[in-house]
Amino acid sequence: QNIALAARDTYTLADGDWLGSELVTNGNFATDSDWIKGAGWSIDTGDGEAVGVSLDAFDKTLRQSDVLVIGDNYKISYKGTADTGSFAMEKSSGTISGGEITPSVEAVSVVFLADVTFVRFKRIVAVNNATLDNVSAKRLIEVAP
Repeated sequence: QNIALAARDTYTLADGDWLGSELVTNGNFATDSDWIKGAGWSIDTGDGEAVGVSLDAFDKTLRQSDVLVIGDNYKISYKGTADTGSFAMEKSSGTISGGEITPSVEAVSVVFLADVTFVRFKRIVAVNNATLDNVSAKRLIEVAP
């Protein structure tokens, strides 16, 4: 896929692929804004992270709307902790492959073919205490081999 001349300065070459500019607003949780917090979620601006407590239901989500374009590829990354269970970024059915934060996995970086326009995190298995930080979504244009 070609990058339009007018948009070329918004992409950077990283590991052989072109990455667009950051699309998530306040992904470092520096302010208590830009995120829609479901029950159980809060933003701790002192530590710069989202905090989830008693994430025992699927409707306890944290999200931003209108971030992605369906059909485009993105490099998605985030860091987090989960003392029990797991949570991940959601897609139209389930969660993105390889995107789970668990007691033993605290960082995620995956390529995602968007089938939703939002960035939304939900529990997979009930989590007592969770944190989320450094949420990033950048459009990815892979260089053909």
